Amino acid sequence: MLVSKSKKPLHLNMRKRIQIFPKDKKQRLALTKWLRENNIQFEEHESAFNPELVEKILAGKKSIEDGNFISYSPDVLWK
Repeated sequence: MLVSKSKKPLHLNMRKRIQIFPKDKKQRLALTKWLRENNIQFEEHESAFNPELVEKILAGKKSIEDGNFISYSPDVLWK
């Protein structure tokens, strides 16, 4: 058993972190409630993504899947 003479709490540095991605607000609230009940420290951060940009990207992917795009070959571009 390790006994400290200074009576300071022993803090271990974790080498790995876990990121959890809840699907909706209900899951996020359930996770935060569980973490608080089990006295597990956590931090909440705002998403770094711009929702409008994400919507545009997803709309572009959908239009490609639907076949609504124009393709240029290198021959056309260099004429």
